[in-house]
Amino acid sequence: MNRPGTGLSRTWSSSAIHVIDEGIIGQRISDIVDKMQAGLGRPDPKDAARSARRLALGTGEAVGGLRTYLPEEIGDGYWDFVEVCPGVFVSVTDAVYRRQYRMVLPAEALVKFRVVCSGSLYMPRQDLTVCDGSVLLQRVGGGAPTEYLVNGAESPLRMVVLHALPEALSGLGITDEVFPPELGLFLRTGTTDDAVCPVEPSAKLIRIAKDILDSRDRLVSEMRLSYIRGKAYELLCEIVLRMGPVADRRSGRNRFRHSDVIRLQEAKRILASDLEASPTIDQLSRLVGINRTKLKAGFREVFGETVQEYRMRVRMAEARRLIEETDLPMAEIGRRVGFSHAANFTQVVKRNFGLRPLELRRVGGPAARRQAHMDAGH
Repeated sequence: MNRPGTGLSRTWSSSAIHVIDEGIIGQRISDIVDKMQAGLGRPDPKDAARSARRLALGTGEAVGGLRTYLPEEIGDGYWDFVEVCPGVFVSVTDAVYRRQYRMVLPAEALVKFRVVCSGSLYMPRQDLTVCDGSVLLQRVGGGAPTEYLVNGAESPLRMVVLHALPEALSGLGITDEVFPPELGLFLRTGTTDDAVCPVEPSAKLIRIAKDILDSRDRLVSEMRLSYIRGKAYELLCEIVLRMGPVADRRSGRNRFRHSDVIRLQEAKRILASDLEASPTIDQLSRLVGINRTKLKAGFREVFGETVQEYRMRVRMAEARRLIEETDLPMAEIGRRVGFSHAANFTQVVKRNFGLRPLELRRVGGPAARRQAHMDAGH
């Protein structure tokens, strides 16, 4: 993998993204990075004039990212490829496939952190379907090509994947101790076997991935790459945090047994499952069989936030999803996430996102995305 020009010591500063006509989906990461270094392609049509005016990139100058559009016979949409830092690479997928599509990736040893916001992928070797709302840690041993089946004609495949060379992880402070045993072994021994490990999804993880996906409609291409790189680090850290052994976390004099943590996790599931009729703390403590004091302290120490902070975070994540992805009336959205008064819902949304609900829909809703898509010439 460490071919000339693609080793971990390489530095990188370009903020330009180029569109490449060549179908690079399924190529080795090292080959894609070589194409970035060669400055192949042309500026993103969305920002072509500004990119040409500001950067005046010429042939042979490195670019920070590449975009490839799906051929019309396969579907509509694109894949972006951005190098976050040497050895760590992010792919951003926003595409609709017209039918089931088979991807075969060449053998390459990688650790992948995958967040699927919508659509689904089937992994034949593991007999596993990764669908919307899924977070997956994947070890690709490099002993054989990797196959994926994209389920077409359902919903758009909107997905963010971090691809890391095993040797790059230690430079980010990620050691094998934070991984489940079957994945930590990969970093220590270099085994060529594949393995997957589901990661408990969270509203924060999905929100970070959606921020990356939505950035194309909100930022010019040069600024967008800096944004993607920053968000990629945040996504990586959040996934690693969620893989840690929560049963042994300490804070002050308190210690929570594994059985306590299981009850706390069940409390989170209950809070997230019914936002409209969310239980009080007393009701929640009775439902999961843990006293009120331990419930409140446990949320702070095990999950890093209070019960009310978690409840509000999940409510706001779902509210934003409904505002941006549906045409439901705001009063109905407010009711679904637990607000009986529209004025209160409006105030809380503005406090969290800086915009009122209708303003948020105008900026990021279906109509705004359709217009941005048309403006981009697709």
